[in-house]
Amino acid sequence: MILVTGGMAQGKRSFVERELAGEGPVLWVDGAAATAEELCSAAFCFNFHAFVRRVLSGEVEADLNALVERLLAELPERVIIADQIGCGIVPLEREERLYREETGRVCCRLAAGASQVWLVTCGIGRRIK
Repeated sequence: MILVTGGMAQGKRSFVERELAGEGPVLWVDGAAATAEELCSAAFCFNFHAFVRRVLSGEVEADLNALVERLLAELPERVIIADQIGCGIVPLEREERLYREETGRVCCRLAAGASQVWLVTCGIGRRIK
């Protein structure tokens, strides 16, 4: 599994399509709309942070720990994109703080098990693992 992260609108999807996807077309699954099963069966997922928000809000029923294990175990060529959301001012709302903290924890577990981790800024990827 490959994890790609970076700030919002930094060109992460274009970077993946250009540098990591190979020759075929990229069929993206959007974490802001996907079910847990769609996410786990997809080779390319973006907005993973939005999926975590949906789980925490109760919109999607999923065990995040089991999901991480499944994402790491299945499809070793899978690419997951998540925005970095932990920078900046700490939100006043408790739910927003919990969302940032849990997303950070989940992404740390994904990064620990990933074969590669990339940080993308201004469309330029830097491999950090």
